[in-house]
Amino acid sequence: MSDTQNPNHHIALFKGKEIRKIIYKKEWWFSILDIVGVLTDSHNQKLTGQK
Repeated sequence: MSDTQNPNHHIALFKGKEIRKIIYKKEWWFSILDIVGVLTDSHNQKLTGQK
């Protein structure tokens, strides 16, 4: 989400890692993939149905 044209798109930092966020209907919404990636220290944040 690197859309610099839209002022509602922002990057937050948590533990030095980027978490994408956006303002929608006056609320902050965060990327769950980014949050899970930071909390699990995962490099692969893509969700798949495969094991």
